[in-house]
Amino acid sequence: MFRSAVTDSLCWFPADTPPSPLRDDEHTWLLDDGSLTRRLTALADGRFRVQPLAEGWQPLRADECTALGVPPGSEGWVREVYLLGDEQPWVFARSVAAKAALLAGDIPLQELGTRSLGELLFSDPAFSRGDMQLCRYPAER
Repeated sequence: MFRSAVTDSLCWFPADTPPSPLRDDEHTWLLDDGSLTRRLTALADGRFRVQPLAEGWQPLRADECTALGVPPGSEGWVREVYLLGDEQPWVFARSVAAKAALLAGDIPLQELGTRSLGELLFSDPAFSRGDMQLCRYPAER
């Protein structure tokens, strides 16, 4: 189990109510219905990769429990990664999944390694992307 020192200190907002308005280019990139992974891969001219930072079972934050419809304090699978283009971190992503949902099905999240979650989400009809949340990731990290 891990505890994220980074995301615990961030303030996350529903994508439709960010703390400050998104620029048009930010809105286009972050809130597109398609695969962000595919768009970043194209932009990076194929020099795209996922750098896992941390993943494992942990108690979910209150806002994550609410979003997943599970009781407060529930445990879930949490994965934090950088999406790199040309070896530069372009996106920090935190993905969460309810433990009960993962154990009820044959869902290989623990085996993603350096594969992007987008590969799984957009290639398997059993998955759907839920509501997005955004934060301003500290520039110094």
